[in-house]
Amino acid sequence: MVRKAGNALAGVTFDGVAKIYPDGTRAVNAFDLDVKDGEFMVLVGPSGCGKTTALRMLAIPLAVFLAFQRYFAEGLLAGSVK
Repeated sequence: MVRKAGNALAGVTFDGVAKIYPDGTRAVNAFDLDVKDGEFMVLVGPSGCGKTTALRMLAIPLAVFLAFQRYFAEGLLAGSVK
């Protein structure tokens, strides 16, 4: 879980997001979502409607950010990042 200062959770906003695969398949089209700090959200829909794809569009960049943040923090502590 990602926390910012004061133990508050970060909000999430998607504004007109789309996911189109290289073969032209459109998995998500014009997806809007605004989850405020501290809100709870559930995605509900039929199989194949893009729920998992939408969540992956959030999770993968977040994982990259957290890995970078960890690398930077560990490097800074070890003195290798300036």
